[in-house]
Amino acid sequence: MSTVETAVPPAVVSPPGRPVTAVAGGVVIVACAVVAALAVTMPEHTVATYAPRPEWQYTPALWPLLIALLGAGLVAVTRPRCARPAAAVAAIVAVQLAGNGWVAVREWFAMYGLGGLDRHSLVALHGYAAALPLAATVAAVTAAALVWREPADGWRGAVPSRPGYVLAGAATVLLLPLLWDVTRMTLDITGFRHVASLTYTLPWGAGLAAAGWLRGRTGNAAVLTVAVSVGVCLLYVGAVCLHAYLYPPPPGD
Repeated sequence: MSTVETAVPPAVVSPPGRPVTAVAGGVVIVACAVVAALAVTMPEHTVATYAPRPEWQYTPALWPLLIALLGAGLVAVTRPRCARPAAAVAAIVAVQLAGNGWVAVREWFAMYGLGGLDRHSLVALHGYAAALPLAATVAAVTAAALVWREPADGWRGAVPSRPGYVLAGAATVLLLPLLWDVTRMTLDITGFRHVASLTYTLPWGAGLAAAGWLRGRTGNAAVLTVAVSVGVCLLYVGAVCLHAYLYPPPPGD
């Protein structure tokens, strides 16, 4: 009596360290989101100043970005299999948050130059403002490490699988500032093109370009994050224009 042996394909097992790495990276991202949120909210309660409210120095998209960063970190912690798409989201929004922090640092210097701050308050506010880009940078580096995978096909993996996204990212970085110059609109409350480049142009361009190398859900998450960020900024611009139309300044202002 002969027996027929059926070949069973070996199960694909994830490396044992990958879930642990995803959870650890997610914890770091969550911690960075909490530190960034505290850096934004604490000056209102700890620094006594007659200057405008501290949160006015940040773009209106600040809190949606913080919520997205926190959510991406929690996804990486609770669902390690989804860590790479979540990390792609975290990397893009973290870069935008870092840009917001550098904007705030510059704006507090401008406020001090106009006489709206004393030196003690300036030092304290700069400490809080600098904590935001530092926390966001740590989150961005951690997220990039979670996204990264060694190319399976060696040097051929350096060629983007979707070059259209790379071209779109390059066009965003190069052409969008020119469009803002023409329309005289930088999508930012400060009104300076290089500020808008830190908070919008560079993160959007980098996110689209990264999608050219990323595949599957991770690449799609990067594109979706950029699209949602653009949508939020367009809503802000629309709200500003609608407010200016409905409530025009009094004659002579």
